[in-house]
Amino acid sequence: MSLEEMLDFWKEVRAGLIAEVAQIPAEQFGFQSTPESRSVAGIIRHIVEGQKFVTGELCRLDTDFKRVPIRELVERHAAEAHSGGDKEELIGSLRSSMESAEATVRAFGEEALREKVQGPDGKAISKLVFLYLYITHEMYHRGQISVYERLMQIEPALTAKFREFLAANG
Repeated sequence: MSLEEMLDFWKEVRAGLIAEVAQIPAEQFGFQSTPESRSVAGIIRHIVEGQKFVTGELCRLDTDFKRVPIRELVERHAAEAHSGGDKEELIGSLRSSMESAEATVRAFGEEALREKVQGPDGKAISKLVFLYLYITHEMYHRGQISVYERLMQIEPALTAKFREFLAANG
């Protein structure tokens, strides 16, 4: 897998996430499936926060997820993810943070991303693979948003896209 492939894949994942949240009415951004769950807005902030943390920490020469408590590392990298709250600001944050992540990752370079770090399971993996793991985390939350859409009686954007494809090619 190359840096270009990873970035293309990530941008597709992010575009799909944006398509999902864009069709949720602004007044529904506070929706939670349960009181313990994040709201739509909270999920978006979490995605941006996680992305800033992961890219910020991986794109350093001295990556070390244990140098300080994890919550402190997240706060260092992601403080701005907590700002902005309406629909347009949050969607804008998804767009701008993707642009920022792409620039950061490109500047760090593919060769540096081949360096091994300790993965979530304790095994050594490349920084590039770690970024793929983050992308799957983002996809998990896209699925969560799709469930929220169903609960709000909104057809998920990906479902509509497949339905239209099958109708045109079926």
